[in-house]
Amino acid sequence: MSMRFKIRTQSFVALMLVIPVLGVAQDKLSLDEALNLAKQRNGNVRSAYLNYKSSEERVKQSFGLFLPTVTPSYKLTSGKYNEYTGLPYNNTDSTTHSSQIAANWQIWDSGEREWSYRASKLNRDADQLSYLQTLRTTLFSVHSSYFDALRAKELLKISEAEVVRAEKVVDKAKEFEAKGEGAKLDISQAESDYLNAKVNVLTARNRVKNTEASLKAVIGWDKNSPLPELEAYNYPNEFTKLDDLQKVVDTGLLERPDLLASRKGIESQRFSVLKANQDAFMNWSLDASYIRSFSEDVSDSRVLSFSVSLPLFDGFRSKSAAKQAKIDLEATKSSFVQTERSVKSEIESAYWTLVQDIERVDAAKQALEAAKENYNSVNDSYTLGASTVIDVLTAQVSLRTAESNYIEAIYDYYIADVQLKLSIGKEIPGEKS
Repeated sequence: MSMRFKIRTQSFVALMLVIPVLGVAQDKLSLDEALNLAKQRNGNVRSAYLNYKSSEERVKQSFGLFLPTVTPSYKLTSGKYNEYTGLPYNNTDSTTHSSQIAANWQIWDSGEREWSYRASKLNRDADQLSYLQTLRTTLFSVHSSYFDALRAKELLKISEAEVVRAEKVVDKAKEFEAKGEGAKLDISQAESDYLNAKVNVLTARNRVKNTEASLKAVIGWDKNSPLPELEAYNYPNEFTKLDDLQKVVDTGLLERPDLLASRKGIESQRFSVLKANQDAFMNWSLDASYIRSFSEDVSDSRVLSFSVSLPLFDGFRSKSAAKQAKIDLEATKSSFVQTERSVKSEIESAYWTLVQDIERVDAAKQALEAAKENYNSVNDSYTLGASTVIDVLTAQVSLRTAESNYIEAIYDYYIADVQLKLSIGKEIPGEKS
């Protein structure tokens, strides 16, 4: 196990021992705090970590097979015998003590212990990598949920601003109609747009509640406690620089923890095939034992034994088991080939999504600036009576669409950036803290 991972797991243990106090009395919840909460409280992360620790104990157990065993024992026997036939009656009490120390050591075998030990180490490494992948997947979910919640709040603000603008149009339409400068139809159209804007606010508020619920679940927040206000995340000033797609794909296939864990699993499974083949052929062992007894008579016993077993005929069970182990290994290899194909597809999808989202942010920003300029121009013109209510409502729709598209593009970019890191096995922000 690398020193880097030892430090990381030690930090995780220390983190698990800290009483979670975040969320009890705080005004805002930052992304870093949300990530730390997930590492403390998320059940999937905790389970994966404990699986890794369990596999460490299995390594110790398999290594223990190479070491001698020393077993002290003590036995106390108390008995009573009563004979009721004949005279006189015979009553006998007896108490015996026996104690001993037994030492046993398997000096040599046909390879089973070595294969078991090496397989357990590979399985431990696989569980270590699986834990890392689970941690990263969970941290990605935190990023995604946090950004979705921020996005929902931003979209709610846009919807609320839309209501304010729509209400002003209604008031202005009524003012024009009272002066005889407008038609009642203009008021109806403005009020319809105003009511639709209020409906959009209700929809946006529901989206905020849903995204906050998802965030609370992934970070382990108390379901009965309200989530604090989320700390704002700055809009991007520069974007991730991407390598060539083939290089990105090659990196992912080489470094993704789940793929590395699968490769370790396949390598471990090879030892199951070796053991099954050995069982179908012959097994042998050389064992030494020493027993010293401490009863009424002290005695020593030393035994050195060599045993060989050959499955001459066992109903074809051992040969069938060896064949099955080989088939299972080939099946696992075939499945892994398909997994690599799926991962390659996932990486390509994440790569092009990020490329597209970078372009979307830039295009949406330009569209927003144009929509703001257009709305301000049309609204000023409408105030002076030079434009119709339809012109204003159309400009409002364009502005709302541009604002929403810009917000959607920004948070899609943030999520896509973390998604690509996850898909190629790179460190997720917040992983080390």
